Formats: sequence, C-alpha cells, structure tokens
Amino acid sequence: MSDKIRLIRNHFCVTLTINEATLSSDISRDLTDSVTTLFNGNISSNLIECIKLVHSYTNDRTLLKLLLIVKSLSSGINRYTNDTDMDRIYDDTLAIFSAQNIYVELLWKYLLSHCPSELHAVKFYNKLIRDLLFVQRVCFMTESYINSLSNEILQMEPLIQSMWPISNQQAITYMDTSDMKQLE
Repeated sequence: MSDKIRLIRNHFCVTLTINEATLSSDISRDLTDSVTTLFNGNISSNLIECIKLVHSYTNDRTLLKLLLIVKSLSSGINRYTNDTDMDRIYDDTLAIFSAQNIYVELLWKYLLSHCPSELHAVKFYNKLIRDLLFVQRVCFMTESYINSLSNEILQMEPLIQSMWPISNQQAITYMDTSDMKQLE
C-alpha cells in the first residue's frame, strides 16, 4: 500500500469532518437528525458538538484547508482500529514530515498575518489544537462504534468498506453459507 493511500485511510474520519465544514456554511437539520438516529446518545451528542466546533471555523476556509493538509500529513494515532497496516511505518516518512513542516509553517504565518499579535496567534493556535484533539477523540469514539458493527461494515460499498478493514475471522463470522465456498 502506498503512503498516499495510507495517509487517506489513517485520517479518514478527521479529514471527512474538516472537509465537510469547508463545503458547507451551516449545519443542516437533516445532518443533526441523521446523527441522532444513527448513533447512541453519548456519541451523537459528542458528534453534534464536534460538528458545531468545526463549523465555528467556517468563516475562514483557508484556515480549515491548511489545517486539513497539516492533519492529513501527520502520522500519529489517527484511527481507532486493530488493522496492523494502519500502524505500519510509512515508506517515505522524511518526505511526509518535510511536506507537513512546510504546511505547518504556512499555517503559522497565516495565523500571524490574521492575529493582532504573536501572543494572540499563540493563544489561537492553542485553541485550534485543543479543538482538533476534541475532534479526534470524537472520531475515535465514532470509529470504535462503527468497528463494533462488523455486519454493517460488510454491507457497505467496497470503497467505504476499505476504510473500515475487518479481520478475516470477523468476516467469516458474518458470512452466510453460500459465501463459504470462497474460502475453500
């Protein structure tokens, strides 16, 4: 698997959350209703809070885009999954680190140019990181819940299903008998 694919898979939830905010200027009632219907009370309330938090930055789409790039190039713990490939070291970590440094520098210069002082930029940056950590925590909660629904994962479209890889043992558990011929 290439580093580009691995970066997308490792940052799927956070990337989806931030990207959604860059595409829409408000939170639709349909979205909140869907979240409430799909997830239990704790996860749904945290998800709605997460959506509101990310949408609080929509007045500055450039900031969101820079944040999306920086986050997408990070290689820490970004997914709640047991898939060993998620934890695998990237093939060219120096290139990824170098690219991330460029965008972190751009983000910092952008903040300096939009804040009245360096102190305000530092405070804003701290808030941004704190908010991003909350988003990541909510993504962990959501992914943990989705990972517990192995049967539902098997019913997803193949591209989306590949974002939630399940072990072969889990897949075997939920296959019907007609699928058993594939294993022989």
